[in-house]
Amino acid sequence: MKPRTIHTSLFLLLMMSLMACSHDEENEKKEESAALPPTYTLATVRAVNNSRDLTLPADLKPYYATRIFPKVKSFVQKVAVDRGSRVRKGQLLAVLEAPELTAQLAEAQTKITLANSSLTNDKALLNRLLKASQTAGVVAASEIDLARSRVAADSSLLAAAQANVKVARQMTTYLRLVAPFDGTITERNVSAGDLVGPDGNTANAVPLFVLEDNSRLRLTLAVPELYADAVRDAVGITFSVPALPGQTFTAKLARTSESLQENVRALITEFDVPNANRKLSAGMYADVTLPLHRRVATLVVPATAVVNSTEQVFVVAVRDGKAHRVSVRKGLDLGEETEVFGSLRVGDQVVLAASDETQDGDIIKAGSALSAHVK
Repeated sequence: MKPRTIHTSLFLLLMMSLMACSHDEENEKKEESAALPPTYTLATVRAVNNSRDLTLPADLKPYYATRIFPKVKSFVQKVAVDRGSRVRKGQLLAVLEAPELTAQLAEAQTKITLANSSLTNDKALLNRLLKASQTAGVVAASEIDLARSRVAADSSLLAAAQANVKVARQMTTYLRLVAPFDGTITERNVSAGDLVGPDGNTANAVPLFVLEDNSRLRLTLAVPELYADAVRDAVGITFSVPALPGQTFTAKLARTSESLQENVRALITEFDVPNANRKLSAGMYADVTLPLHRRVATLVVPATAVVNSTEQVFVVAVRDGKAHRVSVRKGLDLGEETEVFGSLRVGDQVVLAASDETQDGDIIKAGSALSAHVK
């Protein structure tokens, strides 16, 4: 064998040996790296008095609104207002006509006259009997008792007749429909000559008029259960309506339902909105910016620490160097932080960038910790 060939073979064997050693060392390093737990950045659970602005949909309603129906069956004699008419309290809206009521009132008044006449005669008879009874044996005691009974009966009949007249007169007042408060007629569904009458089911009946007071409006807002506790007394809000782009309005909290509506699980709140210039209209939808302030301090964690899996919402708390999944309920979204409710305490350490891959009991090696507000 030639010397050059021998040298080449030796060189190739040496290179192969070196490559094998390098590969073995690389595998050993990979095995060692796989055996070590991954390094995580931890964050500290904090307690703060949270506040933020929440945007919610709302709608504007009239401050007062009523549907006006007839009390008695009658004909419409006169209609004094129309859709859009502004009326004052007590102003005449329509005049109805019911001949039966007029006849009933006349009959009741006649009965009063008859009852009065009968009572007068029976009283006079009783007085004569009482005078005659002063002479012994002239009048029997039973006649006097009978006369007294007649006077009492006449008094009862007179009282009943007077009550009937009062009722008949009251019924006739229902033939004049008047406005119960200042407002605007928003619906008119009647004309002169129409036959109208009471309907037992007014929920589905068509009213003669609809009257609304729109000089003030009620901005009605449903605050979800999650944020109900953060609504403060007399809180001020700003809102806008699509019909008036670029304009912003303000209002103060006037009242709340103080309980959640079961069908929507929300706290119904109302804000009084002055509307003397009639710029806003009842029925408009509004976008409300509601400032929320928690009454007590609550816990917050970085938003990236909260995992939304198909099974649960949780954070990975680190206790004794091991991972523990803690189920939480999310509260206010504070941007880079999230309000959470669960089995956590102030000062607990949680994994900053948590994932669904981390399981209970996994060893956690902390690389660094964040305790301040994450920016």
